[in-house]
Amino acid sequence: MSLTSKTGMLVCMHRLAGKALLKMMKRWPNIISNCVLTLTENLRNPKAPEYAVLGSFAVLGTQTILKRLTTDPKAFYSFLLGILSSSHHESLKAQKAQKTITED
Repeated sequence: MSLTSKTGMLVCMHRLAGKALLKMMKRWPNIISNCVLTLTENLRNPKAPEYAVLGSFAVLGTQTILKRLTTDPKAFYSFLLGILSSSHHESLKAQKAQKTITED
């Protein structure tokens, strides 16, 4: 199996995991707060792997999360702190993902 096909499989697997997480959060909204805390920790951690940072940005930028942030001060604070302290992630993909969330 070539490196390109392995990479493609990983990208597909990560995308499916994000979709599954969003489905769970829609079904059980009370877990959103805990998920936001975990996902924003990936943004604050300078040693977090790029795939974890990109996945966190992807999930945090969804309507499901953004709607919940309006009613949950603790999750909102964690979200803001995560976004503001994520600038140490230097990859272009991470910077693009951060810009996408802050522009919306």
